[in-house]
Amino acid sequence: MAVLVVVACDPMKETIDDLDATPTTITADLEIVLDDDDYEMSGVPSAETFHSFSNVDDAKEGIPNILNEKYPQLGKPSSAKVVYDLYAPIRMILC
Repeated sequence: MAVLVVVACDPMKETIDDLDATPTTITADLEIVLDDDDYEMSGVPSAETFHSFSNVDDAKEGIPNILNEKYPQLGKPSSAKVVYDLYAPIRMILC
C-alpha cells in the first residue's frame, strides 16, 4: 500500500493579499487654466452659460466639480492651482 500526499504552497499569497487590501491613491500637484469646456462641467448654471464664474462662491462650488470630472483618479493629498475667469463688470461712476 502506497500513500501519496501532495502539498502545495504559495509563498507570495500573503504579499499579494496585502497589496490587494492596500488602497492605491494617485497624487499630483496640478496647475491648470480653465477653458470653455471646463466651465460646462462645473455644475454652476451661470458658469456653464457664460464660461466664467460670477463670484468667488461659485468658483468654490464649481472648481471641485471640474477637477473631480477631469481627474477622478487623483486623491488626497493632491493639490491644484487653478486659473479661472471671474466676471467683473466695468462700473462707471457718473458725477
